[in-house]
Amino acid sequence: MVKSTAFGFLLRAFLACALACISACDSGSGPTSPQTPDVPKTLSPTASAVAVSIRPTLTWNASVGATSYTVQLSVNAAFDSAIVDDSTVARDSFTVSGFLANNTLYYWRVKAKNSDGASAWSGVANFTTDMERLVLLAPNGGKTYHAGDTIPVSFEYRNRPDTTYFVSLWFSPDGGKSFDMPVWGAHNTLHWRGSPRIDTVWIVPTDTTLFGNYVTTQAKIRVEDYTKKKTENDASDQAFTILSR
Repeated sequence: MVKSTAFGFLLRAFLACALACISACDSGSGPTSPQTPDVPKTLSPTASAVAVSIRPTLTWNASVGATSYTVQLSVNAAFDSAIVDDSTVARDSFTVSGFLANNTLYYWRVKAKNSDGASAWSGVANFTTDMERLVLLAPNGGKTYHAGDTIPVSFEYRNRPDTTYFVSLWFSPDGGKSFDMPVWGAHNTLHWRGSPRIDTVWIVPTDTTLFGNYVTTQAKIRVEDYTKKKTENDASDQAFTILSR
């Protein structure tokens, strides 16, 4: 009788333990397998994008389960000489510090990480950086001025690693056929520092002999990089009108 009672006690204890284990497994409180993040997908620059800034921001979709990301940027798809190899990125974007080379093909990829491990690399995306360009922003045509008026003139040097350069501004009274009249007079070349964008003004000459005793002139402005022997320049997209007084 004693043996039977002891056996029954042990059986009840075993069954209670088994039921507890089953309950724990059903409720998800038991051991779980590692959950690495989803593989991220590159978003921008878009695949094979061109004319990209030399200081681009790389973006990708937020990966489920990720706590950080590793970003690589290289001039070759093998990434054996990565320009960027940052494993501490906490967001789903990364802005390149410094400046990349102009008109150059780059490759980039990203992977997600958490405490359980890392995802596979995303697909490799590539882009080509923009060329260094001097761009005239204004005047760009469509307006009418009179001799003696003050015309806003703006230009900027895009995708230039430094912002020190020599520029000249020239005026064309014949709609852009020739640019041989200096906007700033005899000392027409100026040295700019510190900002890629310049906002200045031009006062339209009142001396009509400059324009051949004009009544109406279709004019354009052109900005030139003097240090590049005038190979880098940009003019008004359309002519603007100048009327004599």
